[in-house]
Amino acid sequence: ELEQTVLAAADAVVSVTPHIVDQLRARAPKNLGQDQFHLIPNGFDPAHFPDDPPPLADPFTIVHTGGLYHLRPVEPLLRILDAWFESHPERVGQVRVKLAGRATDEVKKAIEESPWSDRIELLGFVSHRRVRELIVSAHVNLLMIEQVRTAAWLYTGKVFEYIGARRPILTLGPDPSPLADLLRDTGLGMICSYESPEETGKTLECLFQEEKQNLPNPCEEQIQRFNACHQTGQLAGIFGEVAHLDRTS
Repeated sequence: ELEQTVLAAADAVVSVTPHIVDQLRARAPKNLGQDQFHLIPNGFDPAHFPDDPPPLADPFTIVHTGGLYHLRPVEPLLRILDAWFESHPERVGQVRVKLAGRATDEVKKAIEESPWSDRIELLGFVSHRRVRELIVSAHVNLLMIEQVRTAAWLYTGKVFEYIGARRPILTLGPDPSPLADLLRDTGLGMICSYESPEETGKTLECLFQEEKQNLPNPCEEQIQRFNACHQTGQLAGIFGEVAHLDRTS
């Protein structure tokens, strides 16, 4: 009832994920046309990222930012490392994993019991500035979508910081999904299944090899869609349209 009251009073509706926009359109009262709904997702502030990226970390570094808990457990990552290092044992000493964010006791125990515990660094909670330093210098930024029923609809805000860093993004999550399409469009994202650690290990090996050749090729036009300056212009355009309607009605 409250939602309908708000929508009935609106001249324009803005939301941050395709799923929410679609759901609001489907429930819209008659006063709102389909073109009065707008998608402006989360984005990144370009002022937070250097024009000249810093040197990459040494050795080859995989970074994950965000909490690890029962809906985003660490075991899938450990299975991926098992598969990768079994196929390429020479990589064990050439790879480091950095996990920034709070971790449950269960996560800490799983890491301690892993044969790769000396290659994994639990950083705990860190500042936003430190997060940005980590992701711009990572060889790969890891995005693990929560394993929930609505996973295909999720549009985690973290991904837009990763896009701003312009480093390869390895995503564990559903495909197809709007997020998977977005990541592929930027030229930064690779989508892997939680159920296929062997295939994900192969993807990491490809990224390891490609990094030696400096091959990442982001699509700057798509990345700029999530630049907060561009998005502010979009929002100002919507305000302008609404103001024009008010003057002519």
